[in-house]
Amino acid sequence: MRVAVVVLFLVLAGCTVPVGSRPLPDPAVPVDRDQDAVLAALRLVDACAMVDGNVTALGPHRCQVRAGGNEFFIRMGVRFDEEDKSRPRVLGGAKAYVDPLDRARCSAHLPVSFKLSIRFDVVRGPCAAVLPVVETAARRLPTLPPAELPMADWDPCTLLAAALPTRLDHQLDLDRRGRHGMDGCVADAELPTPVPRIQLTLAYGPDPDSSDTVGGMPVAVEPIGSKCEVSWTNGPFGAAEQVVAVRAPDCDLAREIAAGVLSTPPRPPSITPQDPLLYGPDEPDVPRTGPCAYIKLDCRPHEDTPLPDDDIVAAAEDPDVACQLAREPVRERFPLVDPVITYDHCQFVTTSRAVTVGVSFHPPGQHELYRGKGTRADIAGLESWTVDRDTTRAIEVVLPEQRLVVSVTVEGDRAPLRQARGIVEDIVTTYLV
Repeated sequence: MRVAVVVLFLVLAGCTVPVGSRPLPDPAVPVDRDQDAVLAALRLVDACAMVDGNVTALGPHRCQVRAGGNEFFIRMGVRFDEEDKSRPRVLGGAKAYVDPLDRARCSAHLPVSFKLSIRFDVVRGPCAAVLPVVETAARRLPTLPPAELPMADWDPCTLLAAALPTRLDHQLDLDRRGRHGMDGCVADAELPTPVPRIQLTLAYGPDPDSSDTVGGMPVAVEPIGSKCEVSWTNGPFGAAEQVVAVRAPDCDLAREIAAGVLSTPPRPPSITPQDPLLYGPDEPDVPRTGPCAYIKLDCRPHEDTPLPDDDIVAAAEDPDVACQLAREPVRERFPLVDPVITYDHCQFVTTSRAVTVGVSFHPPGQHELYRGKGTRADIAGLESWTVDRDTTRAIEVVLPEQRLVVSVTVEGDRAPLRQARGIVEDIVTTYLV
C-alpha cells in the first residue's frame, strides 16, 4: 500500500467581485494600512522612550538599550513581510513575533502594517531576554506624547526622491532590511548599465570631518570601499551631532545628490497618522483570515468527511479522514484549535500557533522518522515510540499495514506536550484496535 503525496502551490489573493468594468475588493479579505499614515505615526514615537534602561538614541527612530546585562537595538519602520510572519503571540497586549536567529541572537517584532514593524534585537543573548523589553514597549507606546527629536519628522525618501538626478531611473524604498529602518532610504538606480545602490541616512553621531563644501555647506567627503560618502551635520543633539549622509558609487554623484538634498524641504506632506499603531491580538496583519492565515503556501480548511464503516486505517490516508477521526481527541485537550490540511497532511492549529497538532498515516517503511530513535512505550499492545525535539513531541504507532504519527508542537510552555500520548491512546482505542 503506497500513499502519493501531492504538494499544491496555491496563490492566495484577494478575490474580487466585478461591478461593471471595475472590480471591488472582497470585504472578507483584510486590507493593509496606508503606509504613509503608518510612517506618519512612527515619526511621532521616540524609540528610546518606549523602554527602560540605559538608552542612547542612534537616530530619530533608532535606539540602543542596555538593561539586565544585555544590549538591545530598536529600529522602527523595518521590513517585515507576510512571508516572515509565523507563530504570532501577544506581548504587552499587542500582536508580536519572536524570531530566534541563532543560539546567540534573537529578534522580535511589533507589526505596524502588513509590511512594516518595530524591530527589537538582542545582541549575544537569548530570546527570553528581549521579551520583557518588547512587553514594556507595547504597553507604553500608546501612551507616549509625540516625540520632539530633531529630524524625527524628516522623510529620507522624500529627500532622496527630490535630489536624485533625472537621468537615473530609480526605485526608492526605506532601508527596511538594513540597520537604519526608516532613518534611511535606498535607491536602486539604472543607467545604460546598472548602478550600485544609492543611500541616504539620518543618524545621531560624531561631527563629520568637514574639510569640503557642497552648496555652501561644510561637508566630509570620504571614499568607503567601492563607494563614496558625503556627510554633514544639521546641528548638535546633546553630545552628538545630527548627521545626514549620502552614499553613492562615486564622489561626483554623491556630491551632486548631496547638493539636491540640501536644497530640498525635508518634511513629507502632512497626513493623518495611523491610530492605533500596534495590532490587537486578533487583528489581522496579513491579507488572510482564519486558521490558514499564517501557514505558507498550501493550506485549506478541513472538510467534514464521514468515517467509513470498515477499513478505517486505509481510509485515513486521506488527510480529511485523519482530521475527522482525531478531531474529538484533539479538541478535548485543546478546545481552540481548528483542523486544516497542509501539504496533504492534517494539522490542528490556533491563530496564535501556541499549539499545533499534526496527525498523519504512512505506509510501513515510508518516512520512518521515529521508530527505534526514541523511547518505546507501547499503546494498546501496539509498538509505539516517543521522540522529543525542542518544543515538539512526536509519537509513532506501528500498525499492521500503516503507521500513525501524532505530533504536538508548542510555543513557550512545554506542559501541553504531555497531551500527545492521550490523543494517540484515544485514536488507537476508539478506531484502530
